[in-house]
Amino acid sequence: QKQSNDTMRLASAIYHYSSEAIMVSDENNLIMAVNPAFTRMTGYALDDVKGKDPRIFNSGRHKKSFYQKMWQKLLAEDHWQGEIWDLHKDGSVQAKWMNISIIRQADQRIYCYVAQFSDITEKKKLDELYLAQANYDDLTNLPNRSLFKYQLNKEIKKSRRNNLLLSLLFLDLDHFKDINDTLGHAIGDKLLAEVSSRILKCVRETDTVARLGGDEFAVILPDITKPRIEMIAQNIIAALNKPFILDQNKVEHFISTSIGIVLYPADGLDLENLMKHADQAMY
Repeated sequence: QKQSNDTMRLASAIYHYSSEAIMVSDENNLIMAVNPAFTRMTGYALDDVKGKDPRIFNSGRHKKSFYQKMWQKLLAEDHWQGEIWDLHKDGSVQAKWMNISIIRQADQRIYCYVAQFSDITEKKKLDELYLAQANYDDLTNLPNRSLFKYQLNKEIKKSRRNNLLLSLLFLDLDHFKDINDTLGHAIGDKLLAEVSSRILKCVRETDTVARLGGDEFAVILPDITKPRIEMIAQNIIAALNKPFILDQNKVEHFISTSIGIVLYPADGLDLENLMKHADQAMY
């Protein structure tokens, strides 16, 4: 009896003082109990959720198939773990790393479900920030050289698989150095941001515009025809030939662009050759 009481006290202490949120629901998956960490993390007290289905936490971020797979694995193996996005009581969406276990009776009927989770929302935000810093240009928010190469490789494989024409455009701004040197880097940065905006307006949603560094940009045009390539290139040239207003003095500044165009598979079968030939074409 003493050992049983000690075990109960230990279990109770773990339940109440655990830094992980714990939620227990009955055989019908209706919530019976939650620990203090659950209330701290989600904002919900036991009175808010008792007798309710955990579906009340659904954020809408997951498809129906996500929950179907989760339940299939849980019922087959009595355990599921993974990342899930749920609603906080204040209406915000929070990311959780969750473990769900089924506790069964001696005759294998379900006695209860026990869900334990920790809040990983801040970690996810940091991960997204690191991913953005690794793959996107800070100034223009365009894909950087790293993400550009990844995207180009993906489009080459897709074009090879489906026998589609792919085009790569390399752009180098003429007279950018003159503006950057005479008016300063702040104006130069403003010019690059405006250039990226104008290029984006000349391409399709399926195309990729990237900043490779300095005043060099690249455009990937998948599943395209030769007349469409020429039209896009001419539109970019025309857009960048228009004057730029970069300061309060409303002075018009002018640049132009050189564009090198290559086609897959005629001008290269891989990323290295396409980039090399696009660079040569541009110069």
